[in-house]
Amino acid sequence: MDAVLAKMERKYGSAFLADLNRLIQDPVINGSLIAKKYGISRERIRQICDLTYGKGFLSWRKEKLQGRKKFFSLMRRCKILSRKGHLRSQALYSILERLEGLGLWPQINCDARLSEISLKNGKLIKVKVGFRVTQMNGHKYFVVRLISHRSSCFKHINYVVVALYLSSGFIFYILPKEAFKNKKYLCFSPWDVNCDKYWEYCENWSVLLP
Repeated sequence: MDAVLAKMERKYGSAFLADLNRLIQDPVINGSLIAKKYGISRERIRQICDLTYGKGFLSWRKEKLQGRKKFFSLMRRCKILSRKGHLRSQALYSILERLEGLGLWPQINCDARLSEISLKNGKLIKVKVGFRVTQMNGHKYFVVRLISHRSSCFKHINYVVVALYLSSGFIFYILPKEAFKNKKYLCFSPWDVNCDKYWEYCENWSVLLP
């Protein structure tokens, strides 16, 4: 591999290696553009990328970029809807924005309603949004249903992010698997932390980091 890259550097200069490195992060550049720029066949670029980054790198990169395009498309849609007062989209936009800010590179796994999000570190998130409040034993609770006849299996989910709508806006609970395992419902009481068994997970975004 080093011999191939050294040969390419001697022939095309250090800019060639810099362009190869850009393939990892820059969605604008692709193998075809590099091939055209340096007068090399696309097949040769594919071979070099396989040697440098592992077999099938360009195919993997194309798949990931498609996921990113879908992500940004959904972000734009949610931002527009949230400005129009669509609360579920507002919650979703806030979640995606926070995940992006943490450098977790979220990607959408399901349809535009967003059931699941996969992260750069390989973790999988389920998103739930709560609006309705009920009274139990003299206390107010949000009751969020995890399992329904339309829900996918939770066995492969690593975290559940629950968005609860208060008069001041949304607050978020980030629950690891041990907190929701084998549960059909989750009850939250952000008004009284002594009655809220999940309060320790409120706004605990750092739990998602590797």
